[in-house]
Amino acid sequence: MTFMLTIFEILRVPNEKRRQLVYDQVKQLYRVTSDACSMAQTARSSARMLLDVEDLQKYMRDAFGVFSESLDAPFDFITASLRSQITAGFAGNISKLLFCMINI
Repeated sequence: MTFMLTIFEILRVPNEKRRQLVYDQVKQLYRVTSDACSMAQTARSSARMLLDVEDLQKYMRDAFGVFSESLDAPFDFITASLRSQITAGFAGNISKLLFCMINI
């Protein structure tokens, strides 16, 4: 399942003589940004991909490893998510071994 969310919102920023319009534009920008964040969170929640701090750290570490080798190589979120869901311990290590054997 792939989610692609693209939102373009164009806001004209008036000059300083129209302060009420500037204020209204800032409120509109905040509303649009807040709505986009809510939609992204809903999409991640329905895909069961909400991240906590520990999961985000794992993704950041994996992404750093990929991009430190090459800026042209894409980051594979699916592989990273499968790797991060495997728990430590004997069963987790067996799962990691099987996962590596499948990728060979």
